[in-house]
Amino acid sequence: MASTSMECRSPMPDMSNGCATVENGLSGCCCNTDACLTPKKTPGNPLTCYVGINAPKTNINIGAEVVCNGMCASLNAMVNGDNVTAFECVPTNVCKSLSAYNSCNSLQGDREVTGCCCDSPNACNVAAYPNIVPPTPAPNTDFPISCWSGIYVNGNALSNPG
Repeated sequence: MASTSMECRSPMPDMSNGCATVENGLSGCCCNTDACLTPKKTPGNPLTCYVGINAPKTNINIGAEVVCNGMCASLNAMVNGDNVTAFECVPTNVCKSLSAYNSCNSLQGDREVTGCCCDSPNACNVAAYPNIVPPTPAPNTDFPISCWSGIYVNGNALSNPG
């Protein structure tokens, strides 16, 4: 349910920057900044993203599908004459800082690099690449690892590192 700012203040002031049930089976969300409310997916199926690299001229095309607790993303640029695309799972705030929330945008500081983010199912970050078929993810039997996430251009952070 989309709402104007007046609808968010009355009759349900508890919806300001949050979500509330309006009536049985209908909920509404209100927000005063861009993309501040990330909807909860129902049912709560985990988002899967393709993580890897594609460099066609050098015949490099490797990656895997992983469960992601953020957004699927891709970065594309010409590197030594090759149209290289890196595919990632990134925190939602990285996509928001790139103004690429379920869209694409050039990176600030380097317009030759394009970043895209999405959070729809089935490895949405490779939807525009028919030559990439994500393999079925293997069951994870190891403990999860934590890795630094962020984007830097010329030594300057474009997002809050995490």
